Amino acid sequence: MLLQTGPPLPSCASTQSLALALAGEGAKEGTTVWALEQTSGRGRGVHRWESPAGHGLWVSFILRPPAPTSAWPVLTPLVALSAAHAIEDLAEVRLGPSLPAPLRVGIKWPNDLFGALGKLGGVLAQVVDRAVVLGVGVNLTQRPVDFPTELQGHASSLEIEGVRRVTPLELLEQFNVHLTTAYDSFQNGETSFLRPGLQARFYLRDAEIEIDAGGGARVGKVIDVGKAGELCVRINGREEMIFGGTVTRFELARPWKL
Repeated sequence: MLLQTGPPLPSCASTQSLALALAGEGAKEGTTVWALEQTSGRGRGVHRWESPAGHGLWVSFILRPPAPTSAWPVLTPLVALSAAHAIEDLAEVRLGPSLPAPLRVGIKWPNDLFGALGKLGGVLAQVVDRAVVLGVGVNLTQRPVDFPTELQGHASSLEIEGVRRVTPLELLEQFNVHLTTAYDSFQNGETSFLRPGLQARFYLRDAEIEIDAGGGARVGKVIDVGKAGELCVRINGREEMIFGGTVTRFELARPWKL
């Protein structure tokens, strides 16, 4: 397995900060930090990630891909897809015959995981020296009242979505299985699995968005996802392929169904 996981930390400020420090000290690929609670969990940019004790999977790990750094942006959607697969596997186990159709976790390009009732989790990628540190947070057992007021109605969890009794360890182990397979393919120059996997979970399909890919925010309509996980957007009548950036605002064309 790719991730070298031991027992979780009972609590820490941020698994991402700890993993970044370890990467800077030369820690090997697969080094993993996970905790039952984060007191200062990190999201993208200046955002915090609410990480209450025992309610989710809070994990960061180190990758040292030999591929050129120009290929590294694909790792964010690759990790998001691996997490989505792991969640779907456990949902099928929990729900069994009650599932009318295969559950699909929505992936909001490039790094967020969504259910029908809100955001389930996200991926944070940061580079230090010749390493990529990736953090994954997934809400598991929160009820609506467990979220801060400003997140209620926007954040979700597997419990809220009807998938109950999933533990952090179960999700981490299943995630490790999918991530190991996907990363091995990436190491071998094979990423053809990425596009169909993302398309099946394409949360922003046909959405109107505002996106900042460097140089300021622009408005456009999402068309498709590319072979390397890039976002195809029509802006001012022209189609553009965007490999990295932040969707700062979006309006879905249709509700997402978990």
